Amino acid sequence: MSSSEFVSAIVNGLAFGFLLFLIAVGLSLVFGVMGILNLAHGAFFMLGAYFAYAFAGADSTPLWLFVPVMLGSGLVTAAIAAVLERVLFSRMYHREHLELLVFMFALIFVGEGLVRLQWGPNPIVMTYPEGFSGSVGVFGARVPQYSFLVIVAGLAVLAALGYVLARTGAGYIIRAVAEDSMMARALGLNVALVWTSVFALGALLAGIGGTLVTPYQALSPQLGLAFLVQAFAVVVVGGLDSIAGTLVAAILLGLTNSFLVVTFSEWAPYSFYLGLIVVLLVRPQGLLGSKDLARQVG
Repeated sequence: MSSSEFVSAIVNGLAFGFLLFLIAVGLSLVFGVMGILNLAHGAFFMLGAYFAYAFAGADSTPLWLFVPVMLGSGLVTAAIAAVLERVLFSRMYHREHLELLVFMFALIFVGEGLVRLQWGPNPIVMTYPEGFSGSVGVFGARVPQYSFLVIVAGLAVLAALGYVLARTGAGYIIRAVAEDSMMARALGLNVALVWTSVFALGALLAGIGGTLVTPYQALSPQLGLAFLVQAFAVVVVGGLDSIAGTLVAAILLGLTNSFLVVTFSEWAPYSFYLGLIVVLLVRPQGLLGSKDLARQVG
């Protein structure tokens, strides 16, 4: 591997890792607070991507417009998720886990059907934002400019999420509910409202990730299910209840995939599954998952 290939693999791996983090962190957040593995998360990711297309079209948009489109797509997706959580999901929490999983899978296929009706079954290709379609030289390597935009967006979301959870009153309430929802309810906290808010926040992050993936990936009704598999692998490797673990796993898997593309390209598509197998065998609760989660897995 040449030095230019090494630099390119590092930058592209970090960009892919932060993209995976944006897609997967909502899964980890919802599981950590609500205790459910929201497999409908893939549908919210897909909706975010299609809303970006609806707002901006397929043509290249300037950065000053792309950022509001990204945030707007996430907010609309979050609003839909909040309604679904109150109207549908809240009626399923007392059911058996298998029934809840079947329900969420059904929502994925319903989402695919609605997307087919609105935008058709054919793939839709969106272009990069203006000024980010080319490449830039870094230590002798040519690296896509869009990779740096994805990294900056991932860092910004990470900083904002960390600030909300660690430094605000809303974050204290969320952490209290995650720690013991029954005690939080006894203390007068509106646990149902917290769950709806967290569910919507997870969808917001998925919608932002969906917008950022549009220049990389042609939009299709199967987009959500395809990326759900990768998001699931990330949160399992990192630890289902750990946002920090999700970040670490996303970066590690992104870098692993990027280096395999350069060295052993035929193995690159299987990097997620290989990492998943190794972690489950060695550390079932994930890299930074709790011991309680390990007992549940065991």
